[in-house]
Amino acid sequence: MAKIYNYQSYLEEVAGHGSKRALLDIESGESLTYERLVELSFQVGRLLRSSSIKPGERVMLIGVRGLDWAPIFFGTQLAGVVAVPVDTRASDALIQSVIEATRPVLIITGGAVRLKTAAKTRPAADFLKEARGLKTPVELKAAPPSSIGQILLSSGTWSQPKGVTLRQGNVLQNMLAAEQVYQVGPSEVLLSILPLSHAYEQMCGLHIPLRAGCQVVYLDEIEGEKIKAAIKKYGVTLIVAVPRILEMFQKGILSRLPEEKRPKIVKIAHLLRFKPIFIRRLFFRKVHQGLGPSLRTLVVGGAALTEETDRFFQGLGYKILAGYGLSETAPIISISTRQRGRRIGDVGRILDNLEVKTNPDGELLVRGPSVFAGYWPERRSPRAWFETGDLAEIDGRQLRLIGRKKDMIVFASGDKVMSEEVEILITQNFPKIEEAIVMAESGKGGLAKGLLIAYKADGDIGERAIKGLLAEHLPKSIRVIGVRNIHPETLSRTHTLKLARRNNLDRFKELFTKK
Repeated sequence: MAKIYNYQSYLEEVAGHGSKRALLDIESGESLTYERLVELSFQVGRLLRSSSIKPGERVMLIGVRGLDWAPIFFGTQLAGVVAVPVDTRASDALIQSVIEATRPVLIITGGAVRLKTAAKTRPAADFLKEARGLKTPVELKAAPPSSIGQILLSSGTWSQPKGVTLRQGNVLQNMLAAEQVYQVGPSEVLLSILPLSHAYEQMCGLHIPLRAGCQVVYLDEIEGEKIKAAIKKYGVTLIVAVPRILEMFQKGILSRLPEEKRPKIVKIAHLLRFKPIFIRRLFFRKVHQGLGPSLRTLVVGGAALTEETDRFFQGLGYKILAGYGLSETAPIISISTRQRGRRIGDVGRILDNLEVKTNPDGELLVRGPSVFAGYWPERRSPRAWFETGDLAEIDGRQLRLIGRKKDMIVFASGDKVMSEEVEILITQNFPKIEEAIVMAESGKGGLAKGLLIAYKADGDIGERAIKGLLAEHLPKSIRVIGVRNIHPETLSRTHTLKLARRNNLDRFKELFTKK
């Protein structure tokens, strides 16, 4: 590992892959080779340096496609400018609050975006055209790793997202440690379907793959048929996904079977995961032909992967890499490469450059070179322990998550339930339920009075049936106050497709007050 490693060092390594195609945009068919990507990144850095933008000032990226996003982002890092990537799915109010908090001097957009700001706004295509045509020689000294590199919106589920401030060194040191476990080769073709405004996709879908010499193919829409078409056309071997996407794949696969045969196929898949991978892929060859025979690896993070879904895809013959981390840890804390015998919550080996421990409540604490600099605009000590909010067990360097501290619902009786575990119980026992959320009816002292359950299903499951299921599994002291079907509406989710708990509570609480 290099003693001083910065983005200039990184891009010089990336340029070593030469004329090989690095990035491809499916919609336009445009692509960039490795050498052209690096050249354009340096041109962007020079353009920023030649303008009035100073190191440390902010440049916001909204709705910029991956093919353009990568050289613009790398250019900001070379120039010592702070990138503020924002997901286009963010609300107008949220985008406006980010603008007010970060005060960008330039906003680069991927399309028609209406913003109330005095900051200069430019389409990405025009900005890159100017960068390509830049003739004036501009000296571009590498920004030190201690420089603030970007401000990311955390994907908070209970609270409003915060601005996570990452130093350049946070990201690069996380990359150097993670690639020791997340090993990809130059022959891989990676399908990128998650927003680059999230640290998870930046790391697993861009930084590590480019250093390894992979080809990254961008698809802007998470839609089953388009994903399958892309896999087949471009020979995709690897997808970086969140559990929600795997659940979508699983439902799509099973929906092609008669309903009475689905439990049997799931059971067979679970049993076959102990067989050699070629036997599993041979047995489920029709599934692989339908989804795309080149696809072999699914990298899953951003939220907890259920044991049932994990086993299902292992049984089909896919390699599942389950990772864990947060935006605040740039983002990876651990990666599980184990394929058989992985229990629910097992998230693998902790990266070698991180220190971890649990506090008396069982909450995981982390510190190390990839832990963030603070919530914008505040700063935190690099030696301070970061409280992840996740309850965990540590066995040597192996990590197992028990639940989310913020997802824990505590009752006056002292009983506790993890909302996520109850949601999994409901959806696994009622296959017609597409999604469910468990919320708390607040009582005295912040303790819960009972549970409120909203679900989406095409057809009423029945409040009595759901209450009966929960009565079998939850302590008798826990009351289920109300159960409501929200069909045809869907539950609000964060940009990593986790349930946005506070948002959903605000949206649906009125349903439970109606008789």
